[in-house]
Amino acid sequence: MATSLDALMVADATWFEQRPDAEHRCRWITAAERMELPVAAGKSLSPKSVIHVTQIEPGVRRREVYMPSDELVPAGLVGLFGHRASFALAERNHGPIPATHTGELAGGLEARLFRLPDGLEPDGFVEFDGIVVLRPGDALPVPFR
Repeated sequence: MATSLDALMVADATWFEQRPDAEHRCRWITAAERMELPVAAGKSLSPKSVIHVTQIEPGVRRREVYMPSDELVPAGLVGLFGHRASFALAERNHGPIPATHTGELAGGLEARLFRLPDGLEPDGFVEFDGIVVLRPGDALPVPFR
């Protein structure tokens, strides 16, 4: 487990090094984190939990866990979950993200739902620019308490 966690920390560091303008990243929880974090929390974590990584300064990052809620992404929509700064970077690099519904959590994290363009399937997307892609039926993340 320690080797997996070390590799994960290197992967997060590399991700931020390759994106010097990024300060936030949301990604799916890893198996190693699911083993490590419940020890501290005394709970079992879902494989559909999301990790929000904040880069405080180069080489210094903080991780927060967001658990799946009871609210699901409706059929025909895709959800995006990330920090508003990540959305701003993605829109600067790729153009506007056409949100149908939006919601915001404390700390600047947002969920945006939008209709899929005809012919586009969400199955090939997992994360882009530090934003997690939630498929129809996935649960919207909520803060871990």
